[in-house]
This record gives sequence, structure tokens and C-alpha cells, in this order.
Amino acid sequence: MEPLKLALLLVLALFVVVNEGRALRQASGKPGATAAAQAQAAAKALGSGDASAAASAIAEAAASGNAKAAGQALAQSAAAGSNTTTTAQAIAEAAAKNKNGTAQAVSQALAQAQSTGKTGALAQALSQAVSQGGGSAAQAVAEAYAQSVGAGNTAAAAEAIAQGAAAGGASANAQAQALSQGLAAGGGTAQAVAQAAAEAYSRQPQSVSNALASALTQANSNPAGAQAAASAIASASGGHAQAIGQALAQATAQGGAKASASAQAIAQAVQRNPNGTAAAVSQALAQAQASGKTGALAQALSQAVSQGGASAAQAVAQAYAQ
Repeated sequence: MEPLKLALLLVLALFVVVNEGRALRQASGKPGATAAAQAQAAAKALGSGDASAAASAIAEAAASGNAKAAGQALAQSAAAGSNTTTTAQAIAEAAAKNKNGTAQAVSQALAQAQSTGKTGALAQALSQAVSQGGGSAAQAVAEAYAQSVGAGNTAAAAEAIAQGAAAGGASANAQAQALSQGLAAGGGTAQAVAQAAAEAYSRQPQSVSNALASALTQANSNPAGAQAAASAIASASGGHAQAIGQALAQATAQGGAKASASAQAIAQAVQRNPNGTAAAVSQALAQAQASGKTGALAQALSQAVSQGGASAAQAVAQAYAQ
């Protein structure tokens, strides 16, 4: 073959290879292709029990804007039942890598689970994730609840909270930790979490009020505990007030440090929202009277007035009047 022809053929072959490579890269870079690949990677890792690989896939998917795909993989894995432990560990590890992205994925998983009637399995996985992952996982789950409320899907978050709390034991404790983190965040997150908890209360009153009571007082030696309680109490209005009020009544009835923490939280809540605080205290009074345990609550309210001054006294008086 002549040298010129050979050179031309080599140039043409190189041109074809380069163009094919570019086309493949462009195809793999398309959002749909990327989302599908990331979802497949997460699902494969979850199915094989490789929590670390699944966590990386979830974090990467969320970081690239494909939280929905990661969430669907999580929901499907949790629904399988046998993968609950792997799903929980993957969420915990993903939260440590990318807390906000994991929250987005979990929010999508909640929506998927709620639409298929499989929230119970996901709630169990979320509780285990918080137990394993601690603060970062609790914050991610709480933020996922808030995002669900923000997306107009309060029912998905409420169902997970209700089922997790109703399971009792470590699951209920984990839900309390997540609620506490959400309330401590303050602002819109605290309000959204309180809204989800209020709807959860309508489904499982006793279990959710127990979890809320624990959330309000679980960190008695930590100032953030009172801040969390204050956020919750201050947000109390309408349907929130009954759930928060019952939790307050249960917390103060235990006396000691929990009652003192509740008093401090009430005093702080008055500064944020006097009317909301009065509504919650009014519900707490009704609950305490019904259970015959008004003494502990009255003592806590006296402490709150001592700490909060005139504004606290006015809110407590308003609560009694209601």
C-alpha cells in the first residue's frame, strides 16, 4: 500500500475512534443516563450488602443532583426487608460524607415508600441509621422530614415518625434524637419537624408524645437541649399545640432534671412566641389535670416564670385562662 494511502487510512481511523469516544462520553454525561447509572450502582451495592459502596453511590448521586434516583434505591432496598441493616448502614455512612445530599435522598425515599405503602420498613432503617450514625445521621433524617413537609408531603414524614416511635425501644429513641436535632435547628426546619410530629401524633398519640418528651429533654446537661425544646414550644399552634403540650406534661411529670429543663425551655420559648407557648402550656395543663399530675407541671411553670420574668408570667396566665 502506498505511504500516502496508508497515512490517510490511519487519519480516518483515528477520527472515527475520537468521535465514538466523544459520543460515548456525551451519552454518559446526560442526566438521564447518569441518574440511571447511579441508581443502578446504589441498588447493586445495597443488594449485595456492600453498605460502604452504597453510601458512596448515594452521596455521589445526591451531589450531582440525582437524589431522586438514590432515594428510590433506598426505598426499594428497605422494602425488601432482608436489606434493612445494609440500608441503615449506608444511610449512616452517606450522612457522614454528605449530610445535605443524604437528606435529599432520604426525603425522596420517604415519598417513594409512602406511595407504595412500605413506610414501616424504611422507618426501621432510618431509626437504625440514627442509632449507628449518631448526630450526622440524626440531622440528615430530621432535614429529610423537613424537606418532605416543604414538598407538601407531610404524611410521608409523619408516617415514618409514627411507625418508628411506635416500634419502641431503640427505634423510638432514634426518632426522638432525630426530632431533637430538627427542633434544635430552629427556623423553618424546626417548624416543619414540629408539623410532621403533630401529624404523627394524630396517628400514634402515646408513642409520639413519648418520643417528643424525650426529644425535649434528652440532653439536660447540654444547652442545646433547652434550645430544641424552646423551638418546639414556640412553634406550637393549632394541631401542634396538643402534641407539644402532652409531651411537656409527660416531661415535667418525671420531675428532676427533666422538669427543670422543661421550665427553662418554656422560659426561652416565651421570648420567641408568647402565644404559641401559651397554647402548648394550656394543652399541658389539660393533660396534667387529666392524669392527676398537676403538681410537677405547676412547679415547672413557677420556675419558668422566675427565669422568664413578666413575659413568661403573662404567657402562663394566658394558658390558665384558655
